[in-house]
Amino acid sequence: MKVKIEKSELLGALRKATKPVSNKAVVPVLTGILVVSDEKGLTLTGSDSDLTVITNIPLDEESSLEVVKEGAIVLPAKEFLNIIRSLDNGEVEITVDDLRANIIGGKANFVINGVSASEYPRINTDLSGGFTVETGVFNSLLNKTGYCTSTMETRPILTGVNLFSNSGNLGAIATDAHRLSRIYGVEVEGEITIPEEGITIPAGTVKELPALIGDSETVSVAHNKNQIVIKGDETIVVSRLLEGTYPDTDRLFPTDFQIEFVVNNDVLRSAFERAIILADENAVVRFNYEKEEGAMFETFYLSLKNGELGASSEQVIADEVTGLDEFKLSFSAKYLIDALKVMDSEKVRIKFSGEMKPFIVEPEEEEELEVKKLILPVRAY
Repeated sequence: MKVKIEKSELLGALRKATKPVSNKAVVPVLTGILVVSDEKGLTLTGSDSDLTVITNIPLDEESSLEVVKEGAIVLPAKEFLNIIRSLDNGEVEITVDDLRANIIGGKANFVINGVSASEYPRINTDLSGGFTVETGVFNSLLNKTGYCTSTMETRPILTGVNLFSNSGNLGAIATDAHRLSRIYGVEVEGEITIPEEGITIPAGTVKELPALIGDSETVSVAHNKNQIVIKGDETIVVSRLLEGTYPDTDRLFPTDFQIEFVVNNDVLRSAFERAIILADENAVVRFNYEKEEGAMFETFYLSLKNGELGASSEQVIADEVTGLDEFKLSFSAKYLIDALKVMDSEKVRIKFSGEMKPFIVEPEEEEELEVKKLILPVRAY
């Protein structure tokens, strides 16, 4: 095997391929990167069994790659990445002979021992069926729900984002049993063959996807019972799916509301961020509204009491209030801040059903997608 390529091009692909690789891999060969050169180009594969990233540098006019001799080898991922990163900018030459790779860049020359490519597990990327979706839309769908995934392994299914089909469109939902985010209505090309109960992608995969496929205009998505394959222009991501049935969350959404507020997203988020300055991110903020006859503006109050460092309070002007003349409840400031951060709308509508019932946060403006955030209040004495 012998290839020549610009450092920057190789380093970009190598950074992606090494994302899932761990030095603590149960299978020793998975601590390495599978490097394959052939008539199609140079392919780098990294995996930890649960997540696999395959990046391809094609032989075309836009690439600096030159394949002098075809071949394959597994090189230790950490050392390979550090070597390429350390080289001066310019051409890198990699020659493999008898499981030893000679890497030359500028005046530097490294020799690194590898492992036979035949020891690397075969990765199935050709799953049947599937659909195509705009990459930005797909990443946004996952990111705007993924922040609600659970970090507790007591209910593993909640540690991922559940993809589902709704009237032929794509949707996603995530919850940690204290808050929930649901978005649906994403249009795709092709048939969505996701089963009725949906498929659940691990949060770790969701977190990595933007950096891995973000340079592709569209991605193709296919799956079977255990895996999902996401193909971009030059990168393929293969991830295991979480086992188990995702809970039915439809029944959690209240349909009757006692009071509703419309308020500017940035104004509300800034007020909550100020409210918890004297506390940690787990602070519980008191939300209190009392209608004032003859008042020029509809207002509600946010307050943090009995904090270790002190207390805070703030008056927030609402654009609109409908329903009860007075209302109060307490909830996690962080949960609402997180929800507001991933909402693009200028104004949001908050709908309360009762002091100890879940409340809904949704965009006030009409949007193409159906977006709902659900947050559970907490009891405060």
